[in-house]
Amino acid sequence: MNKKVLIVDNDADCLEIMRDALICYGFDVQAEDGRSDVIKAVDGFLPDVVLIDYLLDGINGGEWCAQLKRDAYRYQLPVIIVSAHSKVINSLGD
Repeated sequence: MNKKVLIVDNDADCLEIMRDALICYGFDVQAEDGRSDVIKAVDGFLPDVVLIDYLLDGINGGEWCAQLKRDAYRYQLPVIIVSAHSKVINSLGD
């Protein structure tokens, strides 16, 4: 059984590139455009890992991560926060 990856990104090009690359390496992928409820997407797809863009419309990826980690069922789910914007990545390290 292939590992399942949920990708959440509001940039269609980034979403497509990540989805295609992961599918090429044999992962089962569900791609969400950032307008979806991430909690519902996780509960429906049951991924092994979540890749989530930090800059989303509405709630940012860090907040979605915090909400996922509050639940006893989901707190061990690996979440990787990604961004195509170097300023975001640099600010997270401060």
